Amino acid sequence: SANKKHVLYGFSLGGMVAAQVARDRAVHGLVLEATSPNVESWARTQTPLWARPLVKPRVEPTLASVDSTRALVAFPGEVLVLAGTADRQAPPVLSEQIHRALVRAGVRSHIEVIEGAGHGSIMRQPGFAAVMRNFLSTVEARP
Repeated sequence: SANKKHVLYGFSLGGMVAAQVARDRAVHGLVLEATSPNVESWARTQTPLWARPLVKPRVEPTLASVDSTRALVAFPGEVLVLAGTADRQAPPVLSEQIHRALVRAGVRSHIEVIEGAGHGSIMRQPGFAAVMRNFLSTVEARP
């Protein structure tokens, strides 16, 4: 409907799903919280540093083909990438990779790294509401 903003919110592995949906639907904005550019990037961060020379995660080919940044390369809306400094499941470096790749592709991407937030706790942080209000004010409802 006219003048309504359609915004998807993807959390964790759901962020990769939201990116795929945003590619194929009329979406004005996308929030990617604590996610990864792709499954392989995420799997690498789950391998302890000491084991990385010895362990190479294998990702099933269908999952390996899921790539958020590739899905969003022509995304016409606004993207907000959220990360928490205390997130061990989806370290902030993954969100920074998504943001940089989107900016390089010409996508309007913003990143907020929330101090002290862990996996799943960004919404409970004191500044979250203001970050969301600011982001939503930048999203334009287009036909």
